[in-house]
Amino acid sequence: MSQYRPLCVAPIPFESLPKRENDQEVKSFVIHYVRESFRLVRQSDSWAKGKVFTFEPKKGGKVQSKSSPSGMQGPLKRLGWHMRSSHHPKAATGLGYDEFRDGLLLNHSLQESKYIHDIKETKKIDWIKEGVAEIWLNAYKLPIVTSDRDFLEMIITVDLPDHAQPFSEDHERETVSAFEASIEPVSEEQGREGADRGGKLRSFLVIQFPVTHPEAAERAGYVRASYASFEAVSESLEDEGSVDWRMAVQSNSGGRIPVMLQEMSMAGKISVDVPFFIEWRQSK
Repeated sequence: MSQYRPLCVAPIPFESLPKRENDQEVKSFVIHYVRESFRLVRQSDSWAKGKVFTFEPKKGGKVQSKSSPSGMQGPLKRLGWHMRSSHHPKAATGLGYDEFRDGLLLNHSLQESKYIHDIKETKKIDWIKEGVAEIWLNAYKLPIVTSDRDFLEMIITVDLPDHAQPFSEDHERETVSAFEASIEPVSEEQGREGADRGGKLRSFLVIQFPVTHPEAAERAGYVRASYASFEAVSESLEDEGSVDWRMAVQSNSGGRIPVMLQEMSMAGKISVDVPFFIEWRQSK
């Protein structure tokens, strides 16, 4: 059993995070949350399907929403998991795996603020392994009827080993074995098109969950909110040049927003990020 908690919306105290100088502890920490994400990706196949959001094909096409109870106890029990999944042929968007990787994996937080317009501040606070596991503070400007929110999140970004069936149990085993040997920071040139992969497909994960930090206490003018999420992106099994993009989140907005209202709005909120990202990436 892992010493680390499941991927969830409850913040992890800074003092319980691994120390950056302890390489083995950092590896175990990252591997734990990678395995949590693999588990949730596979479980999501049986989550309840919700609304399908339809955008122009060149802006993302159909986005399927799903949901599942979180399995948490106590006050956070009512906060479920909410997923969107989408399939993106390069012929429709003009974007292939490299473009998705460049926009979603590399410099994740800084780039996210360029296509999610509610983000007004993005600041790196600390790290336990640079380029792999970093702590970032994001502040959001929300409509005038609600207070602004900020989120202090551990962000894990990893390329995964090429595999014929991304996010399968076998892929998870190969990933864990590779990461036990070494976890390298993502780089701009890593995994580019052109290499002979013997039929294997590329994939990556972006994992986020809330933490505390002594240099990022709650501040006046903001409600400290929290979320846990993963983005699982891979080349598609369906057709060459296409990308499959799955994102799931469990969120706690805090403040006075009723939980029921928050839960009802999640599917729409996360689905519109698909055309936001695609339009931004097409403009680069």
